[in-house]
Amino acid sequence: MEKEMLSKDDIKVFLENLDKNISEKITVYLIGGGSMALKELKLATVDIDVVVKTKKEFEILKSGLLKVGFGIDEEAHDKNIYKQAVMVFLKGISRVDVFIKSIVGMLDFTETMEERATLYKEYSNLTIKLSSNEDVFLLKSLSDREKDLPDNRMLIDTGLDWNVILKECVDQHRQDTKWVFWLFEQICRIENKYDISIPAKPRIFNVCKDNWDKRPSDFMTEFDEEIIKKNVPSSEQKEIINAKK
Repeated sequence: MEKEMLSKDDIKVFLENLDKNISEKITVYLIGGGSMALKELKLATVDIDVVVKTKKEFEILKSGLLKVGFGIDEEAHDKNIYKQAVMVFLKGISRVDVFIKSIVGMLDFTETMEERATLYKEYSNLTIKLSSNEDVFLLKSLSDREKDLPDNRMLIDTGLDWNVILKECVDQHRQDTKWVFWLFEQICRIENKYDISIPAKPRIFNVCKDNWDKRPSDFMTEFDEEIIKKNVPSSEQKEIINAKK
């Protein structure tokens, strides 16, 4: 059964009620569909993803969520919560995923992301900021979830700054993990699904080439050969096709 959706008005009511049960001033960043809904880029979202910067802010937010009737999703709760930086709260159809600084162990919510976020509203104790469209796009590009493709397509229509996306992506590379490969794959999925051309794709692939020895073993192997040949320069096609075999 499909989840019911949370509209902009649903989210506004949730935030107003939450503020009444927050004991100290905290700042919460909305990073996913909730941010898009409040910006009226989509009609509704199935859940609300938020980031806080510190453990103290997390504890204050957690207390407020429990007071307004949310419960902790024990199946999703990891005992190493502060290492994994995520906890899931449920109340009826509503779901809130809370991250502390790091987002599902992938990207950190950096100072530059904070600076790009825009103020939505300052309540009595709760300040809500909305992540930039560029950062939401990047966060939604590091997985292969089909449900993220329509959101990313909508974000592209807002006129994304690809310089910002690529710089943040590369800045967060790790020694053995280069997020640019996931970003390139998502660009290919979007182009193939919606039959569009994203001008930044060749530049993104050039960064992949610069890090070719660090590419994931399954890079682009989800695609059939025709799509690989369409999206990858001929000099790299053979290695990817051979990896599929």
